[in-house]
Amino acid sequence: MQVIFELITQYMNEIILTLLVLNLIFLISITVHGVKVRKIQKKYQAFMKKEDLDLEELLTRYSSQLTSLENGSEHHSRLIDGLNARVDTSLRKVAVLRYKAIENVGADLSFVIALLNQSNSGVVINGIYSY
Repeated sequence: MQVIFELITQYMNEIILTLLVLNLIFLISITVHGVKVRKIQKKYQAFMKKEDLDLEELLTRYSSQLTSLENGSEHHSRLIDGLNARVDTSLRKVAVLRYKAIENVGADLSFVIALLNQSNSGVVINGIYSY
């Protein structure tokens, strides 16, 4: 026991300095955590500010809104599929070309118009002009 007292006495300054540094580190850590806890408490108080807030009712309302959004999404997907089917049958390729019907006679007064859908089905209209 005497040996321990002698060691403590001999290294008293180092022990006190080490304990002071550890206390300073703990004080800083406590301060940082206190600030974090205050921020969380402020957020919690802002969330719970409403007196009529019922978390179960809030979750139920959000669940029903989510179900409504999912149903709306399915409806919109069906509408988009229908529009895509209609677009495939609509006019996608339109071209107009002017040309000379008879070589070396007149100007480019004849024409051809092509109106086709995605699968190249459609109408070609040809108008020939000659003297």
